[in-house]
Amino acid sequence: MATKRKVEVIFPAEESVQLLIRPLGAGQEVGRSCIILEFKGRKIMLDCGIHPGLEGMDALPYIDLIDPAEIDLLLISHFHLDHCGALPWFVQKTSFKGRTFMTHATKAIYRWLLSDYVKVSNISADDMLYTETDLEESMDKIETINFHEVKEVAGIKFWCYHAGHVLGAAMFMIEIAGVKLLYTGDFSRQEDRHLMAAEIPSVKPVILIIESTYGTHIHEKREEREARFCNTVHDIVNREGRCLIPVFALGRAQELLLILEVDIRGTLAKHIMSEPEEITTMSGQKLQLKMSVDYISFSAHTDYQKTSEVIRALKPPHVILVHGEQNEMARLKAALIREYEDNDQVHIEVHNPRNTEAVTLNFRGEKLAKVMGSLADEKCVQGQRVSGILHTQSWLSTMKQTQAIPFTGPYSLLVCHLRNLTGEVEELDGTEKHTLKIFKNITLIHEAGMVLLEWLANPLNDMYADAVTTVVLEVQSNPKAQKAMETQSAILDMEVFQNRLGVMLQDMFGLDCVDFSDGKNVSLTVDGKTVHICLETRSVCYEDESTEDDSLRGMVELSVQRLYGALNPVI
Repeated sequence: MATKRKVEVIFPAEESVQLLIRPLGAGQEVGRSCIILEFKGRKIMLDCGIHPGLEGMDALPYIDLIDPAEIDLLLISHFHLDHCGALPWFVQKTSFKGRTFMTHATKAIYRWLLSDYVKVSNISADDMLYTETDLEESMDKIETINFHEVKEVAGIKFWCYHAGHVLGAAMFMIEIAGVKLLYTGDFSRQEDRHLMAAEIPSVKPVILIIESTYGTHIHEKREEREARFCNTVHDIVNREGRCLIPVFALGRAQELLLILEVDIRGTLAKHIMSEPEEITTMSGQKLQLKMSVDYISFSAHTDYQKTSEVIRALKPPHVILVHGEQNEMARLKAALIREYEDNDQVHIEVHNPRNTEAVTLNFRGEKLAKVMGSLADEKCVQGQRVSGILHTQSWLSTMKQTQAIPFTGPYSLLVCHLRNLTGEVEELDGTEKHTLKIFKNITLIHEAGMVLLEWLANPLNDMYADAVTTVVLEVQSNPKAQKAMETQSAILDMEVFQNRLGVMLQDMFGLDCVDFSDGKNVSLTVDGKTVHICLETRSVCYEDESTEDDSLRGMVELSVQRLYGALNPVI
C-alpha cells in the first residue's frame, strides 16, 4: 500500500527574538564563574562557582538578580572551585528546581574537592555557605553526561566536547530553536602527559562564550619552560633552600585558593609575585619576605595564540569574553577586533560584559513545518501558498469568556452574598456601571436586568466563574434571600463587629495602635503607617495613598474578612 510522503519545509521567521547573556560572575574578573542565558522563554545557568579570594556570601555570584526557580538547566564545565564551588548552596538553599549536568569525572572529583573545602574553610559556621550534609544531598540532584552525548531538557538540546584543562573538563554546545552557542569554560589546546587538547567542534556556533584568563599573553614553548622549571628547582635544592610550588591539592585550603595555574587577586600568590618586603600571614603576623620568586607557567588555560586559533576555526558572528582580569580582557578584545577589522569575509562582534551587565542579541529562530497527507503529494516551491490545518505545540492562546445572566434582584443583596462566598470581592472605582472583581480574576458588571461575567478561560478561573454564577442564580431565584439578608444583618450587629474587631487588632498590633474615635471607621497605626477600616464595607485603605508597601493593608484586609466570615452565620 502506498504511503504519503513527508516533506519538510522551512518557513522564514517573521519576528526577531532576543537572546540575553548576563554574567553573574567572571565578568571582567577571574573567579565565581556564572553565566545566565535567556532565549525563547528558557533560562540556562553555565557554571556556579565561588571567588577564591573572598569568603562566605561575598564569594557567591550575583544570584540575587535572578529567580532560581526560573532556571531550567544548569551545566558545570569542571570541578574547580571558581566554577562549581557554589553549586551545593544553589541547589540546596535556593528555589532552584531545574536539572544539573556535568561529566562523570567532574562529579566524582567535585564530591571530594568540595568536602575538603568545607573542612578547611577558616570561617565561622554561620558564614559557611553549606555543610557536608548539603554537599552529600546535592550529589543526588546532579546528572552526568558523556562527551558527545546529545541530551534535551525543556526544548534545550546540548552536548559536550573535551576541553583539556583538567580531568573531565567540558565545553558545552547548546542549541535552542536552531541557534547554537558554545561555552568553553576553562580550556587548553596544549596536549600534555595526561590530558588531550581541547576539541574544536565540527558544528559552528553563532555565539562563542570563551575564557580570556591570559588575554594577549603567549605561553613559552613547553620544552623551554620544563627545562627552566627543572633548573630552578635544582638550583634551590643545591643551595639547601626550600622550594614552594603552588599546586592543586585536595588537602590544603591555601593550595585550593592558589589553583595551580592561576594567581587570583586577593590571594597570597598574587601578592608575592610583586616581591614585597614583607607579607601578612593568615594569622595576621607580618613576616619579612626572604625568598626568590620565579614564575614559570604550566597553565592549563589557553593563551592568545590558541584562543585566536579556535575563533579562526569556528568564525562565530558573536564572541563573548568571560573569566579574565579587566585589563587583560580589554587587551584581548582589542587584539581580536584588529585581527578581523580588515577581513571582509568574516564579521565578528566581540563583547566583554561586566558582572550583571547583559549582552542582548537578536535572532530569527528557524521554523520547521512538516507537510503531511495530500499536501505532500506534490513538491512545494518557494513562495507557494498552501492551505490546511496547522497543528503546533509552540503557540499559546488565551480565550476571554463572557456570560450574561438575567438578574433583577437588589445589587446590594448580590454583593452581600458574594462576600459570604469569598473575601476576595473588590468594588472597582472609576467605572460607569457597578463593577466587582471577584477571586482577583472574575469581573462582574451589573447592568439593567442582567449581570455580565468576564474572565480568561482556564480550569481555575472556570471553577471560580461557576461558583459566582451559582450565587447570582440563587439570589435571583430565591425570594427568601432578601429576608435572610435582613435577618443576618440583625444578627451581626455592627457594634458587636466593631468590638470584636478592636480586640483582634489590639491583640495583633498592641493596645495603642487602634483608634475607635470615628464611629464608622477604625484606624490602625503601625510603624508610622496608618490604615482606615470601614465597618460598613470592610474595606481597608491607607491614610497616605502614596504608600508603596502594601503588606500592612493586605494583612489587615485578610484578618477583617476572616473575622466577618467567622461572626456571620451561614445561610
